Amino acid sequence: MKKPFMAVATTHSGRFVSFDFMSYIDTPMENALVDPVLAAGFGEQVDCGALTAYCLRRFGLPNTGSDPYKDLASWLVSTPRDDVLLMISPHPNKKPMFSFRPFLARETSRALNHYEDIVGRRLRSRDLSTWSDGDPLKGCAEAVIATLRDLKRAVAVRDQDIGPSGLLKESFDDERSSALYCEAAAYPFGRFINDDPKAMAALVGDLVKLGGGDFAVGLAHAREMVKAALDEKAALDPADATPAP
Repeated sequence: MKKPFMAVATTHSGRFVSFDFMSYIDTPMENALVDPVLAAGFGEQVDCGALTAYCLRRFGLPNTGSDPYKDLASWLVSTPRDDVLLMISPHPNKKPMFSFRPFLARETSRALNHYEDIVGRRLRSRDLSTWSDGDPLKGCAEAVIATLRDLKRAVAVRDQDIGPSGLLKESFDDERSSALYCEAAAYPFGRFINDDPKAMAALVGDLVKLGGGDFAVGLAHAREMVKAALDEKAALDPADATPAP
């Protein structure tokens, strides 16, 4: 039996571009800030504080860069499709379009534009049920909606459950309704990042280069190098020996 989709924090290698569904949808002025795709998946209002707390608990520390002036933090999460991602950047403005930003793989974006060239560029109805099954935009919208609905899963904080809108009145303990919390928030990484964010960003970049583009490989190499340096130092002065764990 196929396991139900569950969104996870993810990354991309630069092959993705930001995407706006509203550019392809007929939108009267009174609905200029209401994206029907985002509303279909999440609703029409976002609680910035509750969504931030939820993302921190479920996905861990922010995993993608953001504008330090305009954004609190950002998380990039998966959808049921490998070529569609969703960025979550909780924003004080309650409209979902300020907090959620879809990303499409460049190839998918080009395929969509090619489809528009063939059938003729047109604005789609705000009623998503009227979209043709052959319309590539429909599949992208469905993927984003699936992730937004998955964000309604409960995640535990001690003995209480929270959702993206705050504290839940009832607890959930089954896989269909709940998600595991991320343990990363228990580690004080922020202490070092806050002291010198640019230096930490440069260090991460160096580790990626050391690993030939793979951060985990670079980190493993760096730890081996550091251990060798510490062992050499300890051999010269046993007082500097690193204590056994």
